[in-house]
Amino acid sequence: MTAYLFRRALWLVPILLVVTSVSFLLVQVAPGSPQDGSSQIGAEALWEQSLFTAPEDGTLWQSRFGYSAHLLAAALLIALLLGAAWGVLAALRPGAWYDRAGQALSAALISVPGLVLAALVVAILAAWGMNPQAAAGWEGAGAWILPAVVLGAGAMGYTARLLKEALLQVLNQNYALSVRARGAPLTRHLLRNALIPVVRALGPALSSMLVGSILVETMFGFPGMGQALAQAIMQGDRALMFSAVIVYAMLAALANLGSDVLAAFLDPRLRSEDW
Repeated sequence: MTAYLFRRALWLVPILLVVTSVSFLLVQVAPGSPQDGSSQIGAEALWEQSLFTAPEDGTLWQSRFGYSAHLLAAALLIALLLGAAWGVLAALRPGAWYDRAGQALSAALISVPGLVLAALVVAILAAWGMNPQAAAGWEGAGAWILPAVVLGAGAMGYTARLLKEALLQVLNQNYALSVRARGAPLTRHLLRNALIPVVRALGPALSSMLVGSILVETMFGFPGMGQALAQAIMQGDRALMFSAVIVYAMLAALANLGSDVLAAFLDPRLRSEDW
């Protein structure tokens, strides 16, 4: 397991080097004045103040990075819990009315872009006379529900579909029929094998959610890194653009590494994969 973890972690080095180089070149040709001291890449004070330092000497979790991390965690939790429950229920009774309805809904959630879904939710709230942006701030958990649901909607539909297909495949395996014939509980045997494709998809799902968070945070006025990056693009703030892109790249790389390690823990055969 240690060797597998080392091989996977070693891939982060060239990936981050390429992303850093490409991001630096793209930011250099982006609109903005290179003579402006606030736009020079390498402004460490701007990086810390904009992304990692909370207003009025708050904690890291009250900074833009902290807000985005909390939002991503909430969206992932919603996607996994609702998607897993949805997938298990559909696998137990395939062809039922809720299975057919779930298939249609999951297809819609997967295919509809996050920007369109966020814009639709904001338009509906505005039509009802409600402010999509939390007027009283983002301290209460209730204000986070809509952005988290919108951000995790695609991953929820994908998790439900993936888990249902995996469970149906496992149920038809010989060992599952043998376990069922002995009257042993299927939960541990089934879920461990059925969760492998779901866990392997967590990395790409989190990467997609990181990109989607830029749009969702902007639409809902959420004070996270995504909103900061969108504002930096509009204002031509090169330093903030570069900082945010690097942080997003590191988070995406770590998410894919974590999903690979979890999948290898569930399935030891993956540890012997070549580079």
